[in-house]
Amino acid sequence: MTDRQQIVVIDEDIALRAEMVKYISKNPDYNITNFDSIGSFIDDLRIETHVDLVLLELIFNGQNILDHFYKIQRLVPSVKILITTENASESTLMRSIREGAAGYFVKSGDWSPLTLAVQHILADDAYVSPEVTKYLLKHLAINVPVPQDNRYGLTQREAEMLSGLLEGLRYKEMAVKYFVSINTVRHYVLRLYRKMGVNSRKQLLSKMKK
Repeated sequence: MTDRQQIVVIDEDIALRAEMVKYISKNPDYNITNFDSIGSFIDDLRIETHVDLVLLELIFNGQNILDHFYKIQRLVPSVKILITTENASESTLMRSIREGAAGYFVKSGDWSPLTLAVQHILADDAYVSPEVTKYLLKHLAINVPVPQDNRYGLTQREAEMLSGLLEGLRYKEMAVKYFVSINTVRHYVLRLYRKMGVNSRKQLLSKMKK
């Protein structure tokens, strides 16, 4: 029997927090805890604490939580974060992705898509509410061609990573450009390195020049 996945819901609105917990808890494979602030979550953390996913409200006491995003990432480096918010603006969406969020859920009164969002992110995918997907069209790189001289047998995703590395993009920028999580970027970059027989971006660039 596999361990249950650990999910944390952080939202200062007790009613909304209860709604999210209710929908997510329908899956028996999830163990869910909830907090009314990042501070209370951090205070509860222990060295041995393992968290797979945090659902994080964007605004607390009128402050944008992205300004404090690093606190969770520093304390639980491997955690995936799903932003939950009523804010459907382009700038906030793109900043959330740049900061490392794996998903962006717009609270619109229909909670049924929340379970889908959680499933996608726990499967190392990404999720963005339909209300804001239109903004991503400006930032997505569509149909990145696999190199014609594909001697290394690159997949479409690996070719995208190669393109991003050759452009000099950072992992966060590649995650935004190709609409994947940073962990997914790392995964495919490592696969690309193995196929091309290199261990770093520097070695990759040197090999491509040759």
